[in-house]
Amino acid sequence: MPGALSALPGDPVPRADHPALAGVPEWRIPAGRLVLRADNPYGGDSRTLGWVELRTVVGIVLGRLPRGSR
Repeated sequence: MPGALSALPGDPVPRADHPALAGVPEWRIPAGRLVLRADNPYGGDSRTLGWVELRTVVGIVLGRLPRGSR
């Protein structure tokens, strides 16, 4: 599965799955922010970066090309 949306504004902060959010004082995701999770556990996502500003998202993945189709 490619990256996934973990939480939207108003959702509870997923502290257990996203260590970078463990110390935030908010209990809900603030307006204009998202929690994202990449398919690469070592990539830059909300597990290491915290929430992402909605205005910085430029697109979404709708599917994957089969291997060797480039």
